[in-house]
Amino acid sequence: MGLNADGINVRSSFMPNEVVNRAQFGTVFSRLIFGREYDLKEGELTLLDRTINAFKNTTQKIANIFGIVYIPEIKVDRYTKHLQALKQNNIMEKIEPTMKELR
Repeated sequence: MGLNADGINVRSSFMPNEVVNRAQFGTVFSRLIFGREYDLKEGELTLLDRTINAFKNTTQKIANIFGIVYIPEIKVDRYTKHLQALKQNNIMEKIEPTMKELR
């Protein structure tokens, strides 16, 4: 959440009206507690992961244009480190990445 589809670069807009899932919420929560310690580093996403994320970002933009609520399947790898850190520190028990959350 707050990053472009590449999982590394910061978005220019927060998009406050979008739906949030557990992976995104957990990542933001993790960053508040641990900083960027569990963020993916450059090169950790494969070319396939980056391509899939770019495709999902494009389909999300198209859905937004037509006012369709669209929650693409997420590539869990980009959130795993954050969710595992929250679970290991007994901060979050359920780390199912696709659970819906409220912003």
